Amino acid sequence: MAKRRLMLRQRGKSAGGGLLAVVVLLMTAGACLLLSPPKPLDVASVFANGSAGSAGSASVVLPAKNWFLVISNSKAVAACGTLMEAEIIRVSYGELASVQAVEATPISMRVTASEQQMEALRQGADTMLEVFKSLDRMAHLPPEDAAAHAKNNYQHLSKLFDTMDAALSGTQNTVARGLCGLIASCREVMGDLSVNPTTQRIQYQYASLVQQYVAYTDFLAGIV
Repeated sequence: MAKRRLMLRQRGKSAGGGLLAVVVLLMTAGACLLLSPPKPLDVASVFANGSAGSAGSASVVLPAKNWFLVISNSKAVAACGTLMEAEIIRVSYGELASVQAVEATPISMRVTASEQQMEALRQGADTMLEVFKSLDRMAHLPPEDAAAHAKNNYQHLSKLFDTMDAALSGTQNTVARGLCGLIASCREVMGDLSVNPTTQRIQYQYASLVQQYVAYTDFLAGIV
């Protein structure tokens, strides 16, 4: 009987030790999560044009962006940075027009590529944000000034697109090609506005680019 009690005590100690070990492991895992929280919107885009030795890894960042779209006849006809401005434009389109808030997900693309490709992608990401600022300014300029601004942007975007297209030659990576496609869209928009710089047209083209950009960031978030 005494021997059986001793065996039960030993089993109890063993079970308690196992439970303690599990608790310690859980606490350790929890501490690791707190110290290194997951980054669910990091996108790994791996491609390299050239030898493996010429490739490196770095980040290309697309920050969070917010807009208010004015919707008329089921189409986005304007993009605004503030709700007040969107409401003013909405009124001009009549009672059936509406305002829709849209948000671009913040993305950090972890890219493996040659230095030339990396620089092209960085320039593309930075230029997209500059284009949005330009369109916002152009919507408040006289037509002749807006046309001149659009022409300068078109020339810059044409050079950038050629640079990106050459750097990404032979690459079919959808992430890289998607960003290059956005720059092509920006170039087309500025080309159009250099000859048709009405305020309404600028607002419409702005809204179109915003929708394309949001769709691109949503795509990136979906492939995590």
